[in-house]
Amino acid sequence: MSLRNDPFPTDLCPEHARIAWRWWMNDYNPQSPNEWPVGMSATRFDHQSAPPLMDSRAMHEERARDFDRKNRSQVELIARICRSGRSPQCTPAHGEETPCD
Repeated sequence: MSLRNDPFPTDLCPEHARIAWRWWMNDYNPQSPNEWPVGMSATRFDHQSAPPLMDSRAMHEERARDFDRKNRSQVELIARICRSGRSPQCTPAHGEETPCD
């Protein structure tokens, strides 16, 4: 089931909504099949800690489901962080005095 079939959280502060939206709109690219979305490339890590690419024998449908699951997990994490009211990244919505109420 695609992440986009779920309702997007509307109770997030503007900054967390922006971050969550980037994950929400992140699609699996079968032309460049990474295991983890958003540029987790080996160039950002040393050779021993670089995240491996997915097993090349996996079907694209399976990879897309895993990619979607990871995106969903990130959106849910961002929502929990925002709703906790303790995140320094929270920004007040227009007309509000306190962020993430």
